[in-house]
Amino acid sequence: MPLSSTTMKVEEMIAALEKIAPTRYAESWDQPGLHIGSRNARVRRAMLCIDLTLPVVNEAIEHHADFIIAYHPPIFKPLPRLTDDHHKAEVALLAARHNISVYAPHTALDATPNGLNDFLADLIGPGRVRPIIPAPRNGTRNVKLVTFVPEKSEDRVRNALTSIGAGLIGDYEACSFVHAGHGTFRGLPSANPTVGRAGQLERVPEIRLEMILPHNLVADAARLLRSVHPYEEPAFDIIPLEQPPDTPSIAGQGRILELKRVTTFARLIERLKKGLNIPFLKAHRPARKGSIRTIGLCAGAGGSLIEHAGPIDVFFTGEMRHHDALDAVEQGIGLILAGHTNTERVYLPAYRERILAEFTQAPPDILIARTDKPPVETV
Repeated sequence: MPLSSTTMKVEEMIAALEKIAPTRYAESWDQPGLHIGSRNARVRRAMLCIDLTLPVVNEAIEHHADFIIAYHPPIFKPLPRLTDDHHKAEVALLAARHNISVYAPHTALDATPNGLNDFLADLIGPGRVRPIIPAPRNGTRNVKLVTFVPEKSEDRVRNALTSIGAGLIGDYEACSFVHAGHGTFRGLPSANPTVGRAGQLERVPEIRLEMILPHNLVADAARLLRSVHPYEEPAFDIIPLEQPPDTPSIAGQGRILELKRVTTFARLIERLKKGLNIPFLKAHRPARKGSIRTIGLCAGAGGSLIEHAGPIDVFFTGEMRHHDALDAVEQGIGLILAGHTNTERVYLPAYRERILAEFTQAPPDILIARTDKPPVETV
């Protein structure tokens, strides 16, 4: 296949991908983004896959693709070494040697409006769709950071927290609330207190400092506090914040589908087999016989979302842990399990079209990897 004459920087491709699925929608445990390569590298042909494997990289080399969009992050846990002895490192080294950049959207693509989970809901049928766990309107779940500092250190600590993104509300930064009070402490013999002496009860004028903080910056804020706070052991609280009820979101984890027209469990099974293009599903009928209207769903492994889904007739996902499935069955919920990557792979053609639509003039070549296969298949 001849190469496209269109070239662009990796950072331009990433801008298009993150317009479709902003990484701020990703789960806090996830690793979306650029995994291999340079943002300044050039792209002439891209390849889509679910899993970055040796066959996929070799296919990319064969077809002169220099950018791979792998749904699952190829480097999820730290690699122990970069040698051919470790299979993930071997794959990363091969891609790097051939100047192939690799990007992963993962749960950002699940959560985004018109993303993977909405696509699965459309396979089932028309109806009202909403997230199981909504994302805040700006895509970031916030916490409140509360710490206690001596009066003379208030500005230093606030400025440091502001520098990493705390205290940002709309178009205003450095937002905080302060309240004066007194703190007490007695250092143990091994302590080296900033104020007073070990073994003596101290009473110190302090400021209670409160700031909003994105949940994915909690670890950074904790490290920063320990470095800039004057105390040997700074005290601080992290308080989760609920989404206000008047700011609904169409992004978030999983989906609840309330069908316009009720269906039966048998019809639902057949519709999913056809939509996913697979011959078999694992299923358990709901305890309540009759029509089905409300369906919870999540691509991949979504069993942990059932407890947040509220009253549903059926839950559909790729795979679930054994005991999560048992709990759902005991609650009378019907289950449909399609296999992990079967709920993801079906979206690749639609994802390709969404990416191409971001480039109104001279779109890049985008191939779907033929060697990208589930790790296990029905035999």
